[in-house]
Amino acid sequence: MPKYSIVGASYRSRSVNAAGQLTVNWVPERIEVESGKSKIVLYDRPGLSDPLYNLGSAGIRGSVTVNGRTFEVAGTQFYELLANGTATLRGDLVSDGLSVSMAGGPTQILIASQGKPYVYDLSANTLKLLDPAVLANVATVAYSDGFFFAMLQNSVDIQASSPADATIWPGVEEEGISVFPDTSALVSIFSDHRELWVFGPKAIQVYADAGDSPFPFDIVPSGYLERGLAAPFAVAKCDNSIMWLGSDERGNGMVWRANGYEPARISEHALEYEMQNYPTIADAVAASFQFDGHEIFQLTFPSAEKTKWYDAATGIWVDVDFWNQQAGRSTRFRGQYHTFNFGKHLVGDPTTGSVYEMSTRYLKDFGNPLRRVRRGPHICNEKKRLFVSRVELDMEAGVGPVPPLTGNEPATTYSMTDDSGIAWNLQMTDTGIFTTVPA
Repeated sequence: MPKYSIVGASYRSRSVNAAGQLTVNWVPERIEVESGKSKIVLYDRPGLSDPLYNLGSAGIRGSVTVNGRTFEVAGTQFYELLANGTATLRGDLVSDGLSVSMAGGPTQILIASQGKPYVYDLSANTLKLLDPAVLANVATVAYSDGFFFAMLQNSVDIQASSPADATIWPGVEEEGISVFPDTSALVSIFSDHRELWVFGPKAIQVYADAGDSPFPFDIVPSGYLERGLAAPFAVAKCDNSIMWLGSDERGNGMVWRANGYEPARISEHALEYEMQNYPTIADAVAASFQFDGHEIFQLTFPSAEKTKWYDAATGIWVDVDFWNQQAGRSTRFRGQYHTFNFGKHLVGDPTTGSVYEMSTRYLKDFGNPLRRVRRGPHICNEKKRLFVSRVELDMEAGVGPVPPLTGNEPATTYSMTDDSGIAWNLQMTDTGIFTTVPA
């Protein structure tokens, strides 16, 4: 019998008879030398520390780091996180419970929350609500090449600020996006590589600084992509490009990566089928981060309580979750919002006001068991009978916590079926006791 590797991606086809692989809270990693024992291995995904910052009971709604300073929105409050583990309340804003859009410049942060625009002055440490006569009804914001940009709600209009000043918005510095084939409202704007990406529901137009007046940016003729955006916050920078959850005139629920100005599909049929059967994907939230050389694009679906990770290094999708031990069920990963500062991956919890450190040093999620699951591929040989005389599981040992575990946690269990159809559990307890019992 050929060598069988249990390591791989999550890929649950519409029919599990075809493919039913599942990878939860593992990160597959390819061995980059020829002499490795295996071509690919499973490493544990980073866990979450106990809360580093407690910002009240309302959920985190957004994170941003500007000029070495990190800010979080928790409910109706705007906080600055300090390196010593404390947080300072910097102001209040309105909240609809949804994600906020934030863009940082050299001296200011522009925030859009429930349609209201706020400007935080990094020197004076003041948060100011802009007069509606200056700017109002803002959906998402961006910063590029010295200008702040605001996409207006339920419209095709984008406004530009005066250079480097988010408090001044000349009304004439407005662009009505007219390149799309219909007049549907825009979905979002996003800044990348000094360009402004304008997302519609069916297409994308890229703008760049042309020194124009009154609106400083103009279209990039080659920067027209016939793939739109399915959710306002479902786009993030990753692997020196951008990735997004797509929508177009033919449907939605595919994930794309910008290859220059060409969209490249990175999702798979199994994932697409699953996403298109969620209650909605319009509330999806994207994030990205890097650890151990893995560039991760994260998609969270709050309504479906699902989180997916795409690893740009391997092209593999896996499931990531939080195991709710009391309810006995899997829910979305609790690190929905990410920023990096103080040498730490700081992630915000959308269900509480907690900010955690995400690191492979943590083997649990803020004290809760981190349940890892791997269901391997089918073993078949054109319906011929297979005989397996030996099963060898190669696992790293001796990497437990200090002090050692006491044996109170559930045993590590592998379920297998023998040739007579009897299921067995192979269990290894925290204290090193190995048992074999009928399942």
